[in-house]
Amino acid sequence: MSNIRSIKYAARDGWAGGINLKNDYINRKPIKIEGPFAILEDIQIAIQSVYELTIDGVNIIIESFSKTSPRGVKLGNYLYENAILTKLLNNNVESEEIFNTINQLYMEM
Repeated sequence: MSNIRSIKYAARDGWAGGINLKNDYINRKPIKIEGPFAILEDIQIAIQSVYELTIDGVNIIIESFSKTSPRGVKLGNYLYENAILTKLLNNNVESEEIFNTINQLYMEM
């Protein structure tokens, strides 16, 4: 590995293999690892779930997300069923406002 000394990550990804960054190999290295961060994980998984639902409906990728982030998948389903992201994107809403909208919905769950 290069001179990476600090890693911060928002979400685990059981589908792509990024579920456990704190493994034996990395533990032998002087690397500080922080994450996942619950709210960011759920929001990231929610957004990814909307994408997956848009291209394929219910699928095995979302099933894998639900193992580590059931709340994120639930939020993603809500966003998809109500076309919330689509409406925000079609109205050219800034990314900060999109995040704040999703975070507000998350907090209300």
